[in-house]
Amino acid sequence: MQVAESTMTCIMGREAAYSGMEITWDMIMTSKQDLQPKTLDYKLAMGVPHVAVPAQYQFV
Repeated sequence: MQVAESTMTCIMGREAAYSGMEITWDMIMTSKQDLQPKTLDYKLAMGVPHVAVPAQYQFV
């Protein structure tokens, strides 16, 4: 449980830094952000993700 909470706290910090918003636990738990690839396959070519720009990044 501590590892999961620690990981979520790090994700909250990243989202706060990227968006410039104060992110609460409730906000992050109801977020629609999806970081999972749409398909999982060893042969799938993964592209480079977009770089988040503070004040332009939108928290979802």
